[in-house]
Amino acid sequence: LLAAAMTPSDEGVPAQRVVDLTRGLPAHVRLEHDALDPAACFAAAFGRVLLNAVLLAAECLQKGGVIRLAGGAQDVFVQIEGPDAAWPAGTAACVTDAAEAQRALSAWQAPQMALTTVIAHETGVRLSVLLAPNPAAQVPILRVGGV
Repeated sequence: LLAAAMTPSDEGVPAQRVVDLTRGLPAHVRLEHDALDPAACFAAAFGRVLLNAVLLAAECLQKGGVIRLAGGAQDVFVQIEGPDAAWPAGTAACVTDAAEAQRALSAWQAPQMALTTVIAHETGVRLSVLLAPNPAAQVPILRVGGV
């Protein structure tokens, strides 16, 4: 999973490959992908950003939990749920501002978050932070792609 997320490629990434790679997640993190289109094939840059988002999600579940993936070839929602689950401080700023993402990476501040957002900015893959349906009880959702 780590090698696929960190290595640029020109090849598309089928949804099943994403699911297969998540077998490398820590044992205390579970993936739910029932709402991910199994026929989707992500463009190379999109797939790389998505894999990095999955690594980030796993990092945010230090006490265990669930990563939920939903969507299709051009729009995937990444939701995390578990004890103390939260995206790192500064995620929203790094998602919207390439300079802030670079600064966070240079400062080694939440490195997986910084790296994910820098790769997204450099490859032109859009990331967004969305409010969850129940923001008082749920962590915001990270959206990869979309318009």
